Amino acid sequence: MNKTNLQPTIDHGYLVHIAIKSYNLSDSKEFYSNCIGATVFRELNDRVTFGILNIQLVTHLTKHHDLTKTPSFYPNHFGLTFLSQDRIEAMYDKSLAYNIKSIYSKLDYRFKGRQDEHMTFSLIDPSHNFIEFKYYTKLKFPF
Repeated sequence: MNKTNLQPTIDHGYLVHIAIKSYNLSDSKEFYSNCIGATVFRELNDRVTFGILNIQLVTHLTKHHDLTKTPSFYPNHFGLTFLSQDRIEAMYDKSLAYNIKSIYSKLDYRFKGRQDEHMTFSLIDPSHNFIEFKYYTKLKFPF
């Protein structure tokens, strides 16, 4: 199994539904399919629906706005928390290979030495949505 395999699953009996903006559905489809590894489930004129593990991610076509403005990470982001270090490292390597311009913040540690210390990096999609990836180095799940 590929360490970045994010094939949809319903092992937990539910899907988490996240809806985000898209200024160009073709760009969103290419980014989430090829960089993230999401599976396209449904394409309509105004949205593309993806599966990522137990997440149903819907990119909704939105009127274009000025993408030259500096986007803000907080509070506008969503993400995945990996349960092993090798999975986050594989995802980071895949993201680097995809397109360096998609990397918003490089793989690094936050809260070093604390109980909530974690490795993290973030991407920015073509519509300026942020995706954060984490791996907690000390916490054991579930917490």
